[in-house]
Amino acid sequence: MEATGAELRDAGIERATDNAEAAAPGWADQALDYVKWFAKHGGRFKAEHVRDYATKQGLPNPPHARAWGGVIRRAATMGLIKRVGFASCANPSAHCAPVGVWVGVSQ
Repeated sequence: MEATGAELRDAGIERATDNAEAAAPGWADQALDYVKWFAKHGGRFKAEHVRDYATKQGLPNPPHARAWGGVIRRAATMGLIKRVGFASCANPSAHCAPVGVWVGVSQ
């Protein structure tokens, strides 16, 4: 049986997150801490906002930016953030692809 698009997406995100952890153990937990900060202080945000801020604070870039998808998904599953819409990605290499817009969920 062929994998669904969602299954292939999830597998790719998991591989990217695993590679980030192999390159920098603890990376995913540190990245999640930045998502938590944005959930409390960032209003509406995109993953690229968190990624840019975290990089400026010294978090190493993962081998593939897709690893951030696993961190955002984890935060959403934990009930820390929720998607409130979509916007174009500002990264030129993403060709204005639509990405999630997120807000923190009051705990």
